[in-house]
Amino acid sequence: MSTLIISLLLLFHLHSDTIDYSNYYKEVIEIEEMIADELYSDALNLYQSLFNQYPFIFKRDLIIAAQLALFLNEKTKAEALILRCFKSGWEWKHFKKNKWLDEVFSAEEIKVFKEKAAQFNKDYFSQLDLSTREKVHLMFKKDQQKALGAFFKMGDKAYDKYTNTKFAPHSENQLATLKEIMKVKGYPGEQLIGNSYWGSTILSHHNSISYEYVKQDTLFDDLKPYLKKSLKNGQISPYELALMEDWKNAVLNDTTTKPFGYLNPPIETNINQINNNRRGIGLRSVELRNQLVKIEEKTGLNFYLPDWVKGEIKILEN
Repeated sequence: MSTLIISLLLLFHLHSDTIDYSNYYKEVIEIEEMIADELYSDALNLYQSLFNQYPFIFKRDLIIAAQLALFLNEKTKAEALILRCFKSGWEWKHFKKNKWLDEVFSAEEIKVFKEKAAQFNKDYFSQLDLSTREKVHLMFKKDQQKALGAFFKMGDKAYDKYTNTKFAPHSENQLATLKEIMKVKGYPGEQLIGNSYWGSTILSHHNSISYEYVKQDTLFDDLKPYLKKSLKNGQISPYELALMEDWKNAVLNDTTTKPFGYLNPPIETNINQINNNRRGIGLRSVELRNQLVKIEEKTGLNFYLPDWVKGEIKILEN
């Protein structure tokens, strides 16, 4: 690797450790409110302004902006955003079925996109922390194997015995390893290893072991300062943090945990609390999510909403 690339990577990590992403999440919510109001051009312009302010941009936001540019037939903006998506890890397969692509670009131009996607993806992966990526991926696969063992246990007693005696010790080792990674490099998510699923799944599994275990667990709380710092640095998204916390709430369902409205449906008496919890980590309200679902249905745009709940989140009556 050239000294120039090494210098750029060091500069990137320096910036990502000092820039506060709290305003990033707030601006994304403002953009989503514009989209909900069908102010698509304004939303696209604000996305582009946002992208110029931060060294790391979440892939989800890039591809939504690219879709908006295609939807609005903004060819120049669409081209720049699509190429940036490829440079940030999106693959050609995520664009080839886009219904506006053929309307905006010629067959020859689309062919060029396809060719550039492969090279840009290769460049993208070369800039990740590949050793940490491999380590966390292996942890994830081990976690899946252990979780599969719980799936085949018949009855609550057998399930709880397995999770408490087999899965819990495994999970404790996993969290110890994640803590060491976070102490040195920050959270191993999209920014660091190019994946936002493996780490959050490991932590969500830990928070769903069993009522008895989660009630007395302190390991997840011990990680929270590192997770909060990583949220501020843009190393973890609000979605991932919400899922971890929501699993703990789903298991305990008491006042010691924070609900986010995914695993336990919100009700009229706690919807304000849920929205406050969401706002506290930079996540949209339940109502805004539901508005975005309607816009997806109306336009064909894909906002890559967390699919832990399909479609709208129903707010139940008391």
